[in-house]
Amino acid sequence: MYVRDVGMVIIDALISQEKAWLSVPEVFDFLKINHLASADNDKLSGFFISNDIKYLLDVKNKQLNFNGIKTQLPAKVVRKQNNVLYLRSDFFISLFKLDCKFDFRSLSATLTTLLELPVILEIKQERLRNNIQNLKNKLKADTTLGRIYSGLKLGMIDWSVNSAQDLNGAHDNRANITLGAVVLGGETTISVQMNDQSFIAGRQQNYLWHFVNNDNVLLRQTSVGKINSNATSSIFSSVIGVQFSNSPSVLRRNFGSYRLNRTTQPGWTAELYVNNVLIDYAKADAAGYVGFDVPIIYGTTKILLKYYGPNGEQRTSEDNISIPYTFIPVGKLEYTVSAGLVEDSSWSRFSRLQANYGLFKRLTVGTGVEYLSSVINRKTMPFCTADFRISHNLLFAAEYTPNVRSMITGSLQLTSSLLVEVNDTRYTQGQQAIANNYLEERRADFSIPIRYKKINVYSKFSYYQIQLPGSRYTTAEALFTGIIMRASTNFSTYALFIENSKALWYSNLSMAIQLPAKFTFMPQLQYDYNTRSIISLKAEFENRITKRGFIDVYYESNFQSNFQSFNIGFRYLLPYTQIAAAILKTSGTGPSMVSSIAGGMVRDRHSSYTRFTNTPGVGRGGLIVSAFIDLNNNGKRDKGEPKVLGLLFSINGGSRKENKPDSSVMIGNLEAYNSYLIKIDKNSFDEIAWQIKTGSYKVEIRPNEFRVLEIPISVLAEVSGKIYLQTESGKKTMERIYVDIYNEGGGLVVKTLSEADGYFSYLGLPPGSFTIKPDPVQLHKLNLQFPAGVVKCIIQSSFAGNTYPDIDLILQPATVKVN
Repeated sequence: MYVRDVGMVIIDALISQEKAWLSVPEVFDFLKINHLASADNDKLSGFFISNDIKYLLDVKNKQLNFNGIKTQLPAKVVRKQNNVLYLRSDFFISLFKLDCKFDFRSLSATLTTLLELPVILEIKQERLRNNIQNLKNKLKADTTLGRIYSGLKLGMIDWSVNSAQDLNGAHDNRANITLGAVVLGGETTISVQMNDQSFIAGRQQNYLWHFVNNDNVLLRQTSVGKINSNATSSIFSSVIGVQFSNSPSVLRRNFGSYRLNRTTQPGWTAELYVNNVLIDYAKADAAGYVGFDVPIIYGTTKILLKYYGPNGEQRTSEDNISIPYTFIPVGKLEYTVSAGLVEDSSWSRFSRLQANYGLFKRLTVGTGVEYLSSVINRKTMPFCTADFRISHNLLFAAEYTPNVRSMITGSLQLTSSLLVEVNDTRYTQGQQAIANNYLEERRADFSIPIRYKKINVYSKFSYYQIQLPGSRYTTAEALFTGIIMRASTNFSTYALFIENSKALWYSNLSMAIQLPAKFTFMPQLQYDYNTRSIISLKAEFENRITKRGFIDVYYESNFQSNFQSFNIGFRYLLPYTQIAAAILKTSGTGPSMVSSIAGGMVRDRHSSYTRFTNTPGVGRGGLIVSAFIDLNNNGKRDKGEPKVLGLLFSINGGSRKENKPDSSVMIGNLEAYNSYLIKIDKNSFDEIAWQIKTGSYKVEIRPNEFRVLEIPISVLAEVSGKIYLQTESGKKTMERIYVDIYNEGGGLVVKTLSEADGYFSYLGLPPGSFTIKPDPVQLHKLNLQFPAGVVKCIIQSSFAGNTYPDIDLILQPATVKVN
């Protein structure tokens, strides 16, 4: 039985008339599904994935009780033989949502499912644990591949085309193409956006050259182009300039966590990357809410969130978020210098210098200065920062910019899983660097999970207040999200308080319900407590109509604004692109049609490999793994040494595709600047003479290019023979005699021992000249001699390996006895 994303297992089965009955206990054992057989093995019971979903399979009564729902099974669907319970393969999907297809010709079954089975969850958790080890730089490998900087290489292309048309003739057409390359060893990204209004507008284009060398402690990162300003001032346009920093691009150690909350589409899965390393993943609830505990680490933190739809959609959204805690190792200084021009109407000049120093293990201090020419009253703004860790669960961060703002942030994580976060920001009245007229911002968040019997809900309570000149604006939110009655449910209540005005209260209830036939129903309701009326109703249906095709229908009615909207859309994922089309009708307008097509291309010049994909690839890297016959045993591929298919290996990430014409495996979708561990299966090949010396490799991935990893397969020879003792009565075999094998330079290669029948052998000699002889020290102790002195053996290069049998070593008693 083959299980996607898990592997293969041999299980017992009953086969009759080209149908198969599979051993349920063995299937459940492999999938890590809880099960317990009765004393007479007539019943199998347990819980399915979740503790609250019970099942009971009764072979005698031909019945399944699954989560309280009884299903009567047809005759002979479930069987018992030799005290083992068997279920027909085609009934696994209707009973347990496990799509199991049996192939009579190959006597195999293939099982697929959209459920997150315990074994799949275990594999994902193991992958996450490996990534945590990556963060701590604890990857251990036999061989590490050093950096190789390329002069010029174009490796990735992402593209998309979007079009909106209505019946009145109005249209909006947009296209985007992003090139990912390597120029002078640095990651180069150029993104061109076009539309039918302005075609190509300069300020809509993005370009950046980013060079990373984490081994250079003085200058680890250099960026040229549209840089990330990380400014205190309000800058709403791109900054074109340069940036230098000695902060590493990888993580070193975490001190705790910082709660990060985001909103996406309901039912989507979000992945959290910290400095290009996958940390965690979570599924959005019925309202699209998703939260992560972001590790707080030394130095600069780059946060990246990627969203994946429940039906196979993939959307990449980069969120560079500055978490309020940055710690530096004791005695270390890290700096970032930025300078450039702002693409605003006056092309303002901008520069910023920031330096942080690890004063103590629990205290990091920082200072710097920022300059922005468009600020009228104070163009130059010095500032200072401090990050203080009182304990592992209590942290504070402070920042002060004179005549602009002061800010303090605190976080407390209690053992009861209660997380408390507070923030207070005060602004100098009349400051012009930050685009608001606030006097003070206050925020407090309290979050705690609620667990009671079968209820498992995450709750969050938020308080936010803005103090304006002469007025005060306050909002409050209570959020509860979790699985209730097997439906993803989100209930949020909001309150708005404005001075001298009546408070506004309303709630939002969202659900995602899985229906039969792969339907997902997502209703949503908003209720206004002030008017005691429903604000709006929304409903969305999604269905997977083919393996790669999806259709969704959406309707919304807002009763307060008398607004209605109806949408029907279709999406299809091809191996090389993804397409989508939708018809939209809103009240007061005619119908319109929106369509899009997107994809990417991966190109490797080294192997002449080109692949079109349906997912973005710019900014990521890849790996080309191949095995070759190392005929001369020098560890590198020379002319005439052929590649071979069949190498088995594992890697902690990426997606692989076999390139049979090139006898290699392409691994794409790897995170740039991250090191990956490749574990080689030394028993990949049936040829006993083919030996793999190195069991693991550590490879750092470079962005927008494929690294090449060629695994040498040594073709080793075997020598064997027997040891005899020549006496007056004839020859007899000698056991436990050491045999030494020396190379051409006289160095000892190996020492092997003869067996009870005098036989000795060794497999592992590369091409070359060798000498073989019994161990002279042992012969001296045994008062024996080897008249031949040595036996020479010349091993020739061979594709299949050579054997040198019948090497007889004949010993004799020494002429002079040893005392």
